[in-house]
Amino acid sequence: MSVPETNTAESSVRPMRRPVWRRITAVVLVSYVVVLTAMLMLESYLVFPGASKPNDLKDWQSSPSTATPFDYPSTDDVTITGQLVRHDGGGYIIYFHGNGNKAIWNRGFIQRLSDATSCTVLAAEYRGYNEDGHRPSERKLVDDSLAAVDAMCDEFNIAPDDIIVYGSSLGGGCAAAVAQHRPVAGVILERSFDRLVDVAAGMYPFLPVRWLMKTRFDSVERLKDFDGPILQLHGDNDGIVPIKHARNLESELTTTRRHFIEIKDWDHNDPVDDNLLHRIALWIQSTRQSSRHR
Repeated sequence: MSVPETNTAESSVRPMRRPVWRRITAVVLVSYVVVLTAMLMLESYLVFPGASKPNDLKDWQSSPSTATPFDYPSTDDVTITGQLVRHDGGGYIIYFHGNGNKAIWNRGFIQRLSDATSCTVLAAEYRGYNEDGHRPSERKLVDDSLAAVDAMCDEFNIAPDDIIVYGSSLGGGCAAAVAQHRPVAGVILERSFDRLVDVAAGMYPFLPVRWLMKTRFDSVERLKDFDGPILQLHGDNDGIVPIKHARNLESELTTTRRHFIEIKDWDHNDPVDDNLLHRIALWIQSTRQSSRHR
């Protein structure tokens, strides 16, 4: 009975397979690095999505409004075009919209805000958001926001302490930056945050966002020395900026003149209804009256 021969040469050169877990780990690590690199490269587009949207994406002309374009200079020889609703009531508001929005899309809202508060309202704009070819960044948005205050003062011969700044979502970060550098009359923060980087870390818990993200918008730091009145508006159903971020900011504020309105079932992109506008108007009226006696 013959015994089958073993081909020792073939067996000695047969490649050994890498364990499955090593291959899976390699794929996961490569995928993670790809995602991380993409996030770093696309940060500007993720943080400022409105800058890449065309102005006519929304039918803003259908909203009744007396708003007119208002041009003013910013840094780097950039001209910003906001939207202005004039009112002879004597009050002044600058509205800073969120990162996925545009000033021109808010013509209807600032008209309602002006009617409710009897104030002249400027919807400020940011570079890159008006199809102007510029790239937005945190520093540049802060520059543009300060430029809006200075332009309002020049146009109406007023001082910063005649102006209430109203920031929605990321615009709240702009309003906080303005309050750090200009003695404004008051600050309204609608569905805004403590720090943008904390919101992003909650959205992407698998990424080291706090280490790598350049765009910080730290409203806690910027409002720590502000002693004027602050009104916060936030919904308990906000799926983009959870209300805990607004509450965290509230707990860090040093001003005693702060007020928090929590709206039941209000999500991040739900409209500001007439009832809430009325409450905003009452707060503004109270703020203006108290400032006259200070």
